[in-house]
Amino acid sequence: METQQRTRLSSSFIVLKLFFIAVVIAFLLAMYSHRDSVDNKTIIAFAILSAVFGAFIIYLFTRPVISYDAHDLFIKSIGSGEVAIPLKDIKSVTRGYAYKGSSTYTIKYTANRVQRSIKLSKNYPSKTMSAFIACVKQNNSSLQT
Repeated sequence: METQQRTRLSSSFIVLKLFFIAVVIAFLLAMYSHRDSVDNKTIIAFAILSAVFGAFIIYLFTRPVISYDAHDLFIKSIGSGEVAIPLKDIKSVTRGYAYKGSSTYTIKYTANRVQRSIKLSKNYPSKTMSAFIACVKQNNSSLQT
């Protein structure tokens, strides 16, 4: 059986992940190196900032990975593993405006006779989203955009 090459739709956020990890490490190192010379309020502030940035790291690492090939849409998340949705089961791909230069796309699909949706943010115009919509239209002529 021939394997299809997948095209990734979701962002990897690698730059943001590395940034937030570096910030948390810097906060923790600063807190550790100045532990004797700073007061408790500063230590609490460093701890709170580290927790907030740590929460961003957790959020970024738990985002689903969305990709597609010529026949299926793949959604890989930490809790449910990878789910393959045939492109013919995608009902609509709609674009909402998030802010200038960016859009939020909503992909509605049917999985196990249940209507579901997933959202992802992309720059507009996006060549990968245009190619994805064209690929879905080849498999499902009744696609709503």
